[in-house]
Amino acid sequence: MRPTVLVIGAGKIGRFLIQHLPQCNLIVVDRAAQSLEKVQDLPSVAQIHRIDTAEDLVPIVSQATPQLALSCVPGDAGYEVAKTVLQQGVPVVDVSFMPEDAFSLLEVVKTAGTWYIPDAGIAPGFSNLFAGWSAEQMAVEEFRCYVGGLPQHLNAPLYYEAPFHIRDALAEYVRPARLRHQGRNVAVHPLSVIEYVDQFRREAGILAAFYTDGLRTLLQTLPDIPTMEELTLRYRPHLEIMRTFADLDLLTPEKLPTLAEWLQPFVTPQSADMTLLWCEARNSTGEFATVRLVDYGDEHHPSMTKVTGTVALSVVEALLPDPVEEQQPLVSIEEPGVYPLELLPQLFDRVVEKLVAAGADLTVECSIQ
Repeated sequence: MRPTVLVIGAGKIGRFLIQHLPQCNLIVVDRAAQSLEKVQDLPSVAQIHRIDTAEDLVPIVSQATPQLALSCVPGDAGYEVAKTVLQQGVPVVDVSFMPEDAFSLLEVVKTAGTWYIPDAGIAPGFSNLFAGWSAEQMAVEEFRCYVGGLPQHLNAPLYYEAPFHIRDALAEYVRPARLRHQGRNVAVHPLSVIEYVDQFRREAGILAAFYTDGLRTLLQTLPDIPTMEELTLRYRPHLEIMRTFADLDLLTPEKLPTLAEWLQPFVTPQSADMTLLWCEARNSTGEFATVRLVDYGDEHHPSMTKVTGTVALSVVEALLPDPVEEQQPLVSIEEPGVYPLELLPQLFDRVVEKLVAAGADLTVECSIQ
């Protein structure tokens, strides 16, 4: 019998997952009727529902009784959607980049007797998985992650195109970046430091990087790593423009909606994108582990959609039984709780294999004494 999965959000990521879950009966919900129209005829889609609020999910969940839910909504809606579904006792795999602390849902999942996997994308997500896997291999003292979704070519006027909603992209310049330096958790302004990196010189030249709030759950789950940082990669002219916006006091939470509306026509993807990721874990004895990913999209298959969706898809497939092969889930979560991917390091090899199969140029290097 095919498992029933609730997919919340039929945008780019949701549509990717719907297309790649043929072994499931999918219940798809979205606020936008046009998004639902794009997926309603896919063979795995059993039902579609248009909703206005998270509370509208309650009767749908009650009737469909899904084994699992996938949340693919914008970050500002992520918390209420996850909370509402979890309260119904349905586990959630979440790819929304919500600003709230995932562990604030711990009491909800314990009360409901279910589990929650937040940040199941590329970064946060795959980067967390690498951090957790590295911590199993060695005593990590420093962890750094550089990641960016960029157009393959420099395009004026902003030298950036938003693979997801522009609100989520702009929030990275506003939300304080939480890091750990020498054992102490700190929060810094994203644009307080600009670093120039050449790990992707061949693919994109010298890139600029700025602190972003991508460590998130890692600051709680891996407390013994003294130094942890995440930086987002951008073309240098773009960060110069964003610094100008900051100097003009335009990058504030209050002004973000208006700025997003104004910028949307200029950041709608016009060309193919690419995803770049480089993470490193090391210690003072010379042990290290690195992962490097380069992936190119095309006009019909954006890279950021593909790699984000592939990570989430790998996780979902590992958690569901395979009705075709009549196999039990590869990973079974027995206790209610919040399980970011760094707590599921056994998935690392599987996700690497899936990303490579999806076309990513991915290498893992490791030197452990």
